[in-house]
Amino acid sequence: MTKRKIELMLGIDDGYAAYAGVFLTSIALNNWQDEIVCHIGCSNALSSKNKERLAKFDALYKNFSLQIYDLSSSIEVLPPLSSQTAKRFSKAVLARLLLPAFLPPDVQRVIYMDCDMLCLGSIRSLWQTDLGGKIAAACAYNEVHGPRQIERLGLLRAEHYYNSGLFLLDVEKWRSHHFTELAVECYSKFHEFFVMPDQDVLNVLLQGQIKRLDDCYNRMLLVNDIASSRIMPGDVLVHFVNEVKPWFIGNAENIAHLYKRYVAASLWYDLPFLEPQEVQDQIKAGDNLLIQGKAELAAHLYGKAAKTLFAEYQKNNPVEYF
Repeated sequence: MTKRKIELMLGIDDGYAAYAGVFLTSIALNNWQDEIVCHIGCSNALSSKNKERLAKFDALYKNFSLQIYDLSSSIEVLPPLSSQTAKRFSKAVLARLLLPAFLPPDVQRVIYMDCDMLCLGSIRSLWQTDLGGKIAAACAYNEVHGPRQIERLGLLRAEHYYNSGLFLLDVEKWRSHHFTELAVECYSKFHEFFVMPDQDVLNVLLQGQIKRLDDCYNRMLLVNDIASSRIMPGDVLVHFVNEVKPWFIGNAENIAHLYKRYVAASLWYDLPFLEPQEVQDQIKAGDNLLIQGKAELAAHLYGKAAKTLFAEYQKNNPVEYF
């Protein structure tokens, strides 16, 4: 299958615009030979600074075209995320369920990507993937996590539980089956049950209609865990899952160097790097920084973790004065 251009789809809010910019830079630098159109669905208004930098990106990379859509009103009317959903998620994740309905009529297929990713090679092979008559293609979770999610959702016809951070979508079939309307209805009825909001919806609605992709297109990594942050030869897209992201300090050295390289090459070169906020993540970051010879910064994070733990101990074990 050959197409003149590659169509991409991202969902963001204003807080994630800079991370999207770094990710788009990695795509542009590794896919300069292809014409790429990126459709960006925004769940809230972008700041003037983010609008300006995205416009500069659009002008700088001649093979890239950014199309931005305001989805705020469509997302606002949807119910809130489940109380069981991790704090890192916002309603912006629902953009991937809505955006296909906003795409121009001539868009036949699209690659959706999360913003907490980096592109390390050409995405043309992914774009040319034969769906074999199915509606989408995605990467599956591992043999431990996947079956638990299948059981939780009661997916009787599913062989795998798929990650929604990267999927290739047949837009024509999506439209003809009215999946945007079905997704909105499904989410609205069962939102409190869907711990992984959009991902659960897609796995429920597209049972038996998702082709499994090779993991090289969505290598899921834990950036603060040395053993779980290994990039494999041939990986095209790496995905930084869970709470800790590559824009935090104290990650595994290979991830820290890689992400900083793309930040420096982007229009978002002044991106601030954040401190992890959870105690276990502060301790892991401290351990990584010690290995990297950054003892002072490690001590700072250990101190923050100790302060939090001591405050919790005092709360649960109040001192009685006589």
